[in-house]
Amino acid sequence: PSSVQEKVLRSLKKTCTCSKTKAKNILFTLLPILAWLPKYRIRENIVGDVVSGITVGIMRIPQGMAYALLASVPPIFGLYSSFFPGLIYAILGTSRNLPFGTMAVVSVMVGSSVERLVPERTELPAGLGNTTGFNSTEDFLQVLRTQDKIAVSAALTLMAG
Repeated sequence: PSSVQEKVLRSLKKTCTCSKTKAKNILFTLLPILAWLPKYRIRENIVGDVVSGITVGIMRIPQGMAYALLASVPPIFGLYSSFFPGLIYAILGTSRNLPFGTMAVVSVMVGSSVERLVPERTELPAGLGNTTGFNSTEDFLQVLRTQDKIAVSAALTLMAG
C-alpha cells in the first residue's frame, strides 16, 4: 500500500510543480493570440484581413441590429452582440473556421421569452415620484420596460450559453 501511495505522491509532485515552461504553455493555451500574433506577417496578410474585416462589418452591422429587434431589445445591443464575439474570439479562439455571434433562431427564441416574461408597466414602482427627469410617466415606464427586457435577455443568454 505504501508503494502505491509513494507513486501517487511522486506523480502529483511531477504534474503539480510549476516551471517557466509550464506557465508559458498554460498562458498560450488560455490566450492563443499570444502564440500566433508574434508570427503574424503584416505585409503578406494585412490587405486581405482588412478587406475581410470590412466585409464582415458591413454584413454584421445590419444583421446584428435585426437580430436585436427579433430578440425584443434595442438595436444597439445587436451591435454589441455583433462586435464583441469577434473581438473575444480573436483573443481566445483556436479555430480559423468557426462561426460565432448571433443567430436568428436564438434571437427569435430569446425575443419570445422576453415578451412573455416582461410584463407591461402601467405605473411607477413604489417610492418613485415624478422626480425622474423625464417629460412624462409613459416615457419613464418605457425606459423601465426596456431595462427589464435587457435584464431578461442577458439572463437567458448567460443561462443558455
